[in-house]
Amino acid sequence: MMMRGKEISSLRELAANFAIDDLINVYYTGELEFFLRRCGEDNKANALGDIPQNAYLLVRLYEILDIEPDLTENHIRRYHV
Repeated sequence: MMMRGKEISSLRELAANFAIDDLINVYYTGELEFFLRRCGEDNKANALGDIPQNAYLLVRLYEILDIEPDLTENHIRRYHV
């Protein structure tokens, strides 16, 4: 899966290359679900199906990926590796 122009293959790499726009894009294309399943994160992949298609989308993605919602992209890249 691509994040910030880099091919990533783990949740650690997702955090290190985190970008909100890319996260939302791979969610809508379905690539995030396949990525999570390849990483062995079936519970996280299954949880994607419960996300309402409204303003809570990003909040739910952050919850599923164990990301604090008040962190900036830079903080996520720096401290979630």
